[in-house]
Amino acid sequence: WARERVPSAAVEPGRIPGSWRLRRPPSGERSVSVIIPTRDGGRWLERCIPGVRKENPCEILLADNGSRDSATLAFLASLEREGAARVLPFPGGFNFSSMMNEASRAARGEFLLFLNDDTEVLETGSIAAMAEEADRSDAGAVGALLLYPNGKIQHAGLVVGMGVVAGHLWKGMSAGGAPFFVSPLLSREVSAVDGACFLVRKTTFFDLGGFDAERLAVSFGDVDFCLRAREKGLRILYTPHAVFLHHETQSRRSDLDEREVVWMERRWGKRLAKDPFYHPDLSLLDEIPRPRRRRRFR
Repeated sequence: WARERVPSAAVEPGRIPGSWRLRRPPSGERSVSVIIPTRDGGRWLERCIPGVRKENPCEILLADNGSRDSATLAFLASLEREGAARVLPFPGGFNFSSMMNEASRAARGEFLLFLNDDTEVLETGSIAAMAEEADRSDAGAVGALLLYPNGKIQHAGLVVGMGVVAGHLWKGMSAGGAPFFVSPLLSREVSAVDGACFLVRKTTFFDLGGFDAERLAVSFGDVDFCLRAREKGLRILYTPHAVFLHHETQSRRSDLDEREVVWMERRWGKRLAKDPFYHPDLSLLDEIPRPRRRRRFR
């Protein structure tokens, strides 16, 4: 079946017994521009950059939001001197969506990987694995398996309507997930993936208008983009074959702007009410799969 659908494809064992991984031949070079936002994040970049460089992306772009720390500035300057990265200055207030949109215009790669500075590549080939999934005509965006330093799951796909706008399924659980539910070690389609590690084809990103810098400066730009992509018939994909460490909000606070929450609820109200990839009898109040509590009548 795989070879009929995808000529020259190869099939390999997956990450758990009984699962399989379809390896698709590349349509081109699959060059990736890695875009990393930062502000005084030198100590995180010193851990993030080496692993990214081993992945052989075509370039690394550092979107610097007004760093002042002398150690960070020295590290950024050293990267530029070595030709290891380009530093793009973004002074002023923090607007993640605007920074990523502008940095994307300067990118030279076929694919864009938006990557937080407090992440680290844990498995060699992770960026290539994401680009392989994105190298499909129907792909919108691709997310990866993100783990906390203690090995627990931080991200394995988002469920819309869970918590505030969207939640992280299996968050805080072991990498194997719940024994009674589909494993986070299986590739699958999801409604959205986290912007902390978010890969998309550059042409697709701009065809869809990039992130909403006007209404979603800090939060939910990733979810909004994924929902817009799905509206156009594109698929949002999660792959466990890309594994990163994520310290999460170590470089920025995670406070939510109520105006962004309200906008998302107004814009996507019906879509947030029902995630097509999450069983309707499972609760949206918990990031661990649990049955909904239903009122019992005598």
